[in-house]
This record gives sequence, structure tokens and C-alpha cells, in this order.
Amino acid sequence: MVRQMILQTRRWLPNRELIVVADSAFAAQINLSATTYVLTIGKLDIRRTLSIRGKGSDLTTIDGANRFKLLQILNPGTNPIVNILNLTLQNGLGGIDFGTGIYNDTGSYLYLIGCVVRDNKSNVGGVGIANAGVLTMIRSTVRGNQVTGSGGGITGTGGGILTFAEGTAKITESTISGNQAIRGGAISNDGQMEVTNSSIAGNIASAGGGIRNTGGLSIAFSTITDNEAGLVSGEPLSTRFGGGILNFSHVSMGNSILAGNRDRRIPADPLFGPDCFSQDMFGFTSFRGNIVDMVNGNCSFLDTLYGAPPPFDTIGTNNNPVDARFGPFLDYNGGPTRTFAVVSGSSAIDNGTGVSSATFFDCPRTDQRGYLRPVDGDNVVDIGDLAFVSQQLPPGTTCP
Repeated sequence: MVRQMILQTRRWLPNRELIVVADSAFAAQINLSATTYVLTIGKLDIRRTLSIRGKGSDLTTIDGANRFKLLQILNPGTNPIVNILNLTLQNGLGGIDFGTGIYNDTGSYLYLIGCVVRDNKSNVGGVGIANAGVLTMIRSTVRGNQVTGSGGGITGTGGGILTFAEGTAKITESTISGNQAIRGGAISNDGQMEVTNSSIAGNIASAGGGIRNTGGLSIAFSTITDNEAGLVSGEPLSTRFGGGILNFSHVSMGNSILAGNRDRRIPADPLFGPDCFSQDMFGFTSFRGNIVDMVNGNCSFLDTLYGAPPPFDTIGTNNNPVDARFGPFLDYNGGPTRTFAVVSGSSAIDNGTGVSSATFFDCPRTDQRGYLRPVDGDNVVDIGDLAFVSQQLPPGTTCP
């Protein structure tokens, strides 16, 4: 039996639209109009391969009206492949289950392209996206999602995105900003995750303001800044640390900026670690070309070949931090997602390595905005997600 979910459109006309999403054997693609669809009887369940395409994230919206979860991809043995393109999912309200914006089940494949997942709330984690399957996110934004409860364990983790231990995620040309959780304001990763050409900024948590990692995490050509730990309650004071990244496993990072994050502890506190907190000696591996504002004894940072100190990174200390010199705020500097611009004089300019010992960290042909690298015409790649000094400078050709 085909299950139908009814959405009331925000129009002055008294019409309704039916979206067949659950047990449909014939609906392969749903094309949504340029309007706001308000859920009236509950979340949308998807159990089969399906594409949902909007007219643009600024034109097509599915709204939970602060009453319901929004969308759930379930796997009854069909291993569905679900494409969601060019729309916004917003104002969902969850209770005690994960994935208020989107839940992606084990064995399910979710491709999220050109979308915005925003302003969802829940008592537990994975508020924007909870991923137990395979997630590929491209040119999308996850922002303003919030854990409203104070649950322990995994329940308060991942304001923006939570990837469970069995899940994998690839995040490309995307921005995760303004999210809040107890642990992992933007991201909590227990599985395997790759982040490329992306910005993680302005997120807050009790511990791990930007990212909390207990799995395998690789970060390339990305910017992690303006995140804060210790601001919200939920964790004991003794464990509120890691403004940028709180790591309990392994992080590999290349050609990226980890700077300008904050820890509510005072610098004299022995657990102070505004940018990274990872006491395991092999917690962070540098694949070179990074800028890290501040590394101290609470964050081991080793070169992939030569060990510490990394000879091909720009790394500051408590007494001599690095100023990566960003623009004042996330903005639309070109492309579909908001980014931080590096300004003239930044140590990020022309300091990228371009090529490393692992192909994942090789220079992408384009930056987060989709502009060809490098843009200032000197054939030396910049660090971070933007690789540009001024929007007026013409794009270059290729990476060195």
C-alpha cells in the first residue's frame, strides 16, 4: 500500500499537494515547486530509491512548523539511494530520537546537493543530519541547528551532523555554521568522515565547539574558525575543552586553517586548548600546508613523515599565536555557500603545498566557491577553502 504524506503549501490558494515517498514502487523522482511546504501530519519516510528536486534552496522549502521531524530515510532491505537537491529543510522539532532534519539509516545512501538544513531543534544529537549510512554532501549548508536537551553519552552530540560508528560521510564545498550541541557543535564523528573545501565556523558546544571526533577524520583545504567550547552546559567543567576540534581518535589534516577558535578556560589553565585538544601522541597527523593558530601540550601535531614539529606548517603557541587574518564574518564571496575570506597579509596566502604523500590532500582544481585555483595568478596555492585574496582578482588556471 502506497503511503502518502500530505503537505500544506504556504499559498493563499486553498490547494494541497501529495508527495508519494514511502512504499512507492513507481515514484523515481519528485519535482517540487518554488514554494514552502509545511508538514501537517508528520515526517516524510523514504524506503526506496528516490530523487527529490527543488527549484533552489532559496525557493523551495520543506518546513516542520516547529512540530515534526522532517525526513527519514529507512532501509527495509532495499538499500535505498536518495538524492535531495536544491531545497531547504527547516524548523523541524525532534524529541528523543536522532535526525530532526534528516535521518539516514544504516545501508542507505544519501546525496545532499545544493541544499540547506537549518533551524532544527531536538533533545538529542544529530539535529541537522544523523547519518548511520553513507552521506555525500556537496555545496550545501547546515546551520542554526540546536540540541536543546542536556543528555549524556551520544544523546547530546552533533548539533549540525552526527555520523554514527557504522556511518561514512564525505562533505565537499559546504558550510556548517551556527550550530549548538553538548558535544560537537558542528560535527560529531564516530565513523569515517572526509571534509574537503569546506568551512566550519561559529558553532558552540560544551566540549568540541567545532568538531568532536572519535572515529577517522580527514580534513583538506578547509577552514575551521570562530568555534567555541565551554559556552554551554551539559559537560562537567573538567571536560569542557576543544574549541575547534576535540579529538579522541585520529585526525589527518592538510592545507587547512584551524585558527581563531575559543576555549572558555583561561590560558593559564593546564587544559587550555582553543584550537585543538588531543592528548594522544598520534592524535593529529599533518599532511602539510596547515595553519594552526595555537598548539600546546594538549594537542599533539605530528608531520606525516618527520614527526614533530611539523616543518611544513605554520603553527603558533600560547605565547606566539598565528593570525590567519580572515575577513570579519562568513559572507557570500562567490559560489552557493558562505565562506571566510583571507585578507591581504594573511599567512594562508601562497603557503599551500599543493601535493602531499596522500592523494586526498592533493590540491582540488576548484575552491569551495567553485573558482579555479589559484586565483591570484602566481601558480602557488593558498591554504584553506577559499584561496583568494580579493573577490576582484581574476581566477587562475590550475593547481601547481
